[in-house]
Amino acid sequence: RELISRGHYCSVCEAHDQTAKEPVMVKKVGRMFEDLSDSRSVLRELVLMSELRHPRILGMKDLFAPAEDFTDELYIVTELCDSDFKKLCRMDMHLRVLHIQTLLYNVLMGLKYLHSVGIVHC
Repeated sequence: RELISRGHYCSVCEAHDQTAKEPVMVKKVGRMFEDLSDSRSVLRELVLMSELRHPRILGMKDLFAPAEDFTDELYIVTELCDSDFKKLCRMDMHLRVLHIQTLLYNVLMGLKYLHSVGIVHC
């Protein structure tokens, strides 16, 4: 498992789904109940990821917690992404017009879908 990123309340690793025989991302959410704001964000993310279905929106494949009786950890399994927009913006490289147009088109199509189901992303 390779660490992809680390955030305020989670870390994301690359893993391999033995059943589907494909690479996936696993987001480990730790200390879920320490901060009410973080708990709300995680819950909102879980609800949205479980219901949204669109090729340009990251979907949830699985959700599980460790086998312990009570834990404040949760694991979210999603499809593996080659990169993310934040990393792309930080890269020191020149993009051709066609790449920029393709990225913008994909972002706008995902945003259009979100708006069509009543979600405004801020």
